[in-house]
Amino acid sequence: MHERRNHPRLQKAAVVTVIVRSAPEATDLEGRIFPCRLQDVSLGGVKLWVDIPVPVGALVELEIVFGHSSEIYQHAGTVVWVWGGEGLTEWHNIGIRFNTLSSLQFSSWESVLSELFRKCDTD
Repeated sequence: MHERRNHPRLQKAAVVTVIVRSAPEATDLEGRIFPCRLQDVSLGGVKLWVDIPVPVGALVELEIVFGHSSEIYQHAGTVVWVWGGEGLTEWHNIGIRFNTLSSLQFSSWESVLSELFRKCDTD
């Protein structure tokens, strides 16, 4: 299987809130806000466990807060894959690719991830 990842992944605890901005395949989800579980994170995106089936192609906003910080990292992204549960009560694994980040936002995100990777290497 060909690996398409451009950035290393980090498994880290964080509080993540998803805001569905556009979901042409599931318009009833548009405007929904819900918490989810972070599975892994990278410079370019995240893998999340969600209990709402957000379809591929949906545009979302994410608010991410790592346990060691009070800073909220906000990202816009696109759901690029979905795997998992059947129906509305199952957990789904989704991959979100971040859309373009401003240079200031990118620098801040890169810094926090670099710090988290360093901490993981020393643990």
